[in-house]
Amino acid sequence: MKQCKIIQCTNCPDMACATQHLSFDEKQYLSENCTQADLAAGDTLYHEGTPTAHVAYLRTGLVKEVMTGVSGREQIFKLLGAKSYLGMTSLFGDRINHFSYIALRDINVCFINSSAFQNLINDNGKFAFELMVTLCKDNLKGSHKLINQSQKKIYGRVADAILYLSDYILKTDSFELPLSQAEIANLIGTTRESTNRALMKFISDGLISIDGNFLIIKDKRKLELVSNLG
Repeated sequence: MKQCKIIQCTNCPDMACATQHLSFDEKQYLSENCTQADLAAGDTLYHEGTPTAHVAYLRTGLVKEVMTGVSGREQIFKLLGAKSYLGMTSLFGDRINHFSYIALRDINVCFINSSAFQNLINDNGKFAFELMVTLCKDNLKGSHKLINQSQKKIYGRVADAILYLSDYILKTDSFELPLSQAEIANLIGTTRESTNRALMKFISDGLISIDGNFLIIKDKRKLELVSNLG
């Protein structure tokens, strides 16, 4: 952790949609129960199995959400970018962190006292509604991901991973890959070797180019067709 400081939520330039529904006094209350921190790539925000004392709000950067399976192997569930809340499912479950969150890039994050966060939910219906919308959307995305992993072939799954990074996480068609090939394989439930073969096929077919760790989508329509056909 590089730096921690108290912040003012009333004039935050990275305010979440839900927070915009809070009154000035409620934002002041949030400020009094919030600490901002800068963390480096590779740092862990939450460790799986520890008590939930805070909700984290990711202002900038990128993290991966992982869980350890019965075999002891970590499974990547999803990536989360700027303006995302982390740890809400654990907070409203049994108050134990069921996931670890690991920074993929340098991040700026706000740690919000869990009791204060719950008080705001109880007192402000619009704030609570926006959070519920976010949780429902995440649940739907998770359900679709599970179906795709179980029913799509490897080319469809790798195409899904590239489009997921492009459309939902990084929001650009040219980007530095935030995950290794092994991590991409973990995310979509396959092997690194299968992922590499699919990427090489996409390159030879002119769908993408990769230079070092930098990927460019060259024919998005065809890539989307591979994704849709599975």
